[in-house]
Order: sequence, then structure tokens, then C-alpha cells
Amino acid sequence: MGEISKLSGLSIGAVTGLIDRLEKMKLLERQFIKEDLRKVIIVPNVENSMKLLKPFFDKLQEKTMALLAIFSEEQIETIESYFIKAAAIMEETKDNLNKK
Repeated sequence: MGEISKLSGLSIGAVTGLIDRLEKMKLLERQFIKEDLRKVIIVPNVENSMKLLKPFFDKLQEKTMALLAIFSEEQIETIESYFIKAAAIMEETKDNLNKK
């Protein structure tokens, strides 16, 4: 839980509560390491997570496709170029944050 706490900025108690709720929803499970029971591996239940999220992503895709339909190919290429470059900037920024 400590590593998730550090990465997320949440307290260990908040992370534990979050993991407890996700485990209760059967979206993940804890696996304990026999050599050191203080360490826990969080294993996602991808099938259950997809069942939960699929309706949201289906709706998102539907709305995104409708939005894209109003743009020309040239405009879509410009938008795509922007997002590729913006994602690279975000990745660089994330990497710099993780170095601190």
C-alpha cells in the first residue's frame, strides 16, 4: 500500500480504504507474499472491471464518433497532431515528477 500511497499522494489509510472497496466489488484481489506478509500485490480482476466500465466506454465511443463526424479529414489530422504532441509533453512532465 505504501508504494500506491507514494505514487497517488493519498495516505496509506485512504489507499487501504480504496483497495478494500475495490476488493469488495470484486474488481481486484490482494495476494500476500509468503516471505514478507507485510508486502501485498494488488491483482486486478480485468473481467469484472471491463463489465463495470464497458457501458461508460461504449457511450464515450458513441459520442466521440459523433463529434469526429463534424470535422474534415484535414481538421482531424490537425487534432491528432496536437494530441500526439501534447501526450509527449505530459509524458515528459510525468517522468520529471517521478525523478523527484
